[in-house]
Amino acid sequence: MKENKFGVLFRHWVMANAPSLINSTFELKQTATNSISFNCVEEHQVDYSMAIRWGNKGVLTRVESGSVGCPDYIYLKNGSAFIVIKYLKGFVIIDIDTFNLEKGKSKSLSWPRACEIAWKVV
Repeated sequence: MKENKFGVLFRHWVMANAPSLINSTFELKQTATNSISFNCVEEHQVDYSMAIRWGNKGVLTRVESGSVGCPDYIYLKNGSAFIVIKYLKGFVIIDIDTFNLEKGKSKSLSWPRACEIAWKVV
């Protein structure tokens, strides 16, 4: 399953669980093994998530989806920010702060450890 196919699956999951995820952002990653390198989440992606989570100014994002009814811009500030990783056995949703703390401990994140630190395991 490619990341864009996982994105469709994740979108359906979010819509079914939306009340607990209001004002949240998600960076999706996928691995075909039992672990994923922390380097898969690029530094600018972490920085962007941290700006949404903790930045004084927030983040203004241009929406380029082309979906009917979708706004042109979205402004996010003090929202939740998550890294979502699809493994072979399921996916985990990890808070950006937890992800950053774990990143300093090893080079990769295994499925069992991801399950231990995740906000949600699906």
